[in-house]
Amino acid sequence: MQCRVATPGGNYREKLAELEQFAKTHRRPPSPEAKDRHEKTLAAWVRVNVAAKSYLAKVIELIYRTHRADQHHAQRIAAGRLNGLVAFIATTGRAPRIDSPNDREVTLAKWAAEYSRYPERTYAAQVTRVLATAGQR
Repeated sequence: MQCRVATPGGNYREKLAELEQFAKTHRRPPSPEAKDRHEKTLAAWVRVNVAAKSYLAKVIELIYRTHRADQHHAQRIAAGRLNGLVAFIATTGRAPRIDSPNDREVTLAKWAAEYSRYPERTYAAQVTRVLATAGQR
């Protein structure tokens, strides 16, 4: 099945509309491994905006949640990051710090702080407990 989204390069409102239509139709996030050029482009746009932690990341998450496209995808991402947090604390004996010179540690610290802020998220309680074991909460 071919992805029906507009041509690449649209503004953010057009891209969000494309993403919403895609999620509504396919019940999954667009794949960067897709054969369809438009789906691949949309997946790259989503990845860039989510990785940049832009305000659009929250809108994207809401679109996925509304259309239940994020259930498995978002849970896999959160579970992977939670495992990374546990591994970091096990290795270093402390929670990641936002003021660290290590970019990966900063990213992990920001994710943990942001993710645990919303108790309705799947792993929020676990993230809070893991940070507490490191003496951060």
